[in-house]
Formats: sequence, structure tokens, C-alpha cells
Amino acid sequence: MTWRQYNTDRIAGVVGLIITAIFWLAREPWMPLSAQWPNAILTFMLLGSIGLLVQGTIQPIREPVFIEGSRLRMVVIAVLLLLWGLALPRLGFIAASIAFFFMIWWFLQRAVSREAGDRMRWTGLGMALLVSSGLTLAFHAIFTRVLHVPLPKGTWWG
Repeated sequence: MTWRQYNTDRIAGVVGLIITAIFWLAREPWMPLSAQWPNAILTFMLLGSIGLLVQGTIQPIREPVFIEGSRLRMVVIAVLLLLWGLALPRLGFIAASIAFFFMIWWFLQRAVSREAGDRMRWTGLGMALLVSSGLTLAFHAIFTRVLHVPLPKGTWWG
């Protein structure tokens, strides 16, 4: 099977610029201290995207996309992450993150178990819920208490 070749640096640079613009335009009127971290991340995203565009123009390397791994898995994970981002305003950071990271873990565990010919175990799902909850609460504490970055509370559980 022959794979089509693409300038992946340029593609990644354009996608990075689009994502940076979306998040830049969606910023809220934060206090100066709260805005430092998101603004720094957006600045690094902008510089990285521009760097990829420059590299893709000066030294274009054409590579196949999706040559390794499952295309279906990549698409499903991308869709779940997109849905997570869309769910944040309604569900809030904690509920959306626990739910969607659990779904991602469940999906990947199911796919890997099926490939290995194993049964998916309930203990794995319990561990997924535990780890998803623990990481979400840790990130919430770091961002809200240490970095003073407000995270979405959600309209359903605000």
C-alpha cells in the first residue's frame, strides 16, 4: 500500500495557528495575575506554530500521515478531546475532565484488550476512574490554588 506524502510541518503549523487563534479569541477578561499562565501558553503555541511553518517552508519534508497506529483510534481520541473542550462550559472542568478522560481510557483499554485477545476487566475500569479523578483534581488544585487560573465551573454544576 502506498501512502500519500504531506508536508506535516506545514499542516501542524496551520492547525496550531488555528487552535491558538480560537483560544486567544475565547479568552475572558481575567485579572492580570490569572492571565499570565494562559497568555504564556498561547504565546508559546503561536511561536511554535510559526516555527513549524517556517521549517516546513525552508526545509520541506514530505511524510505520510497515519502510517503508524490505528487511524480509527486516532480519530476517536481526537473527537473525544474536541467534545471534552465543548463540554467544559456546560459541565465544568472537574465533571467534564473526569468523564471524558475516563471514556478515553475505557476506549483505549477496550481496543488494546481486544487486540491482545484478553477480556476487559472491571478492575481496569475502576483504576481508570480513580486515575482520571485523581489527575483531574490535582490539575484543578494546581491551576486554581497555585497558578490562580480560573477553570470553567459549568452552567449545570456551577
